[in-house]
Amino acid sequence: EKIREQLKMGSMEQVIDAIGDAVSTLILFSVEAEENNTVLTNLDQGTMVIQQCVELLLGVVEENAVKIKDEPDIQSRMLTTCGEIRTATSGIVTSARALSADPMNQNAKRNLLEVCKNLLQGTVKELHVYDKYTIYKIIRSAERALIKVDETNRVRTLEQINAVARELANSIVEVCQGVAARVKEIPDPILKNKLLSANQNLKTQSPRLIKAVADAIPNPNDMSKSLTHSEIASDLKSNLR
Repeated sequence: EKIREQLKMGSMEQVIDAIGDAVSTLILFSVEAEENNTVLTNLDQGTMVIQQCVELLLGVVEENAVKIKDEPDIQSRMLTTCGEIRTATSGIVTSARALSADPMNQNAKRNLLEVCKNLLQGTVKELHVYDKYTIYKIIRSAERALIKVDETNRVRTLEQINAVARELANSIVEVCQGVAARVKEIPDPILKNKLLSANQNLKTQSPRLIKAVADAIPNPNDMSKSLTHSEIASDLKSNLR
């Protein structure tokens, strides 16, 4: 349940860490057994944890991958890596079963180490691809928001304001949520502060933009109101870019 909640919050790295911890434990047991020529036992719980974590992880990744129809390269890499991870996980289960049947099976011990390594490599690769996907989502949301900012220049009635305001707000929320989740993974404090500052400006400036548009409708010839609208729109675009 904890892992499921982490995935819901977009904490892919924490879930992969959980898989890594379980795999590392298996590797440690396997290496110790190999060095000491001892029986390798009690693998069932470790392999079960790995299976559960992997299936939860891949379920989310594959669900997101099918939505990326306009980025076939990212989609293909996400799904291909999912296949590699499943193959490695299946290999871990097979090796663990072989060792349960014959705890001194040297081939199974070596195979277990190999497939554990493959699983770790696959999850790291998936993390990198998924990171590109999260950035892709933020960029697409920002592009939609930029279009809505431009559309405010063509608003002439209160009815039009309502539609544009709703769509602009939705796009800004998507951008802000995406950035807020992404900055948690950024170690550079300067970049992190820059993104958080831009996020805050988006939250405050978007309602001001709609108000400026509304104020300008009954006064189309008032250049000061038009200038206010242009300045706020320019500031929003700067933060979105």
